[in-house]
Amino acid sequence: MKSKIVSINPLENVQNLFKTANNLLLESNKAYKEALEATLNILNDNFKGTSINNLTNNTDFYTLPEVCNLMNVPKTTVYSWIKNKKIPFSKPTGRLIFNKMEITNFLLNK
Repeated sequence: MKSKIVSINPLENVQNLFKTANNLLLESNKAYKEALEATLNILNDNFKGTSINNLTNNTDFYTLPEVCNLMNVPKTTVYSWIKNKKIPFSKPTGRLIFNKMEITNFLLNK
């Protein structure tokens, strides 16, 4: 949307520019709101029925024993890494879980 300056009156020109800017802002906000609503709908559809308790059963995560077996280290070593913030982990339900992608990156950069 382009604004044409047709008036010789500077105040009218400024008013027209503000009206144009306001219209563009309203259109932009509407598009942003629609995109945000679409994104939220997609997220709701993808995570329908998912709860934080399901995270520990998710195949995208390792448990503590699985990490220990994978790395061939005792639990105390993993606990030490956690304490020193050397290994990525989550504890959303009080149980330690480890994102498989993050653990893969950890192993590659170790």
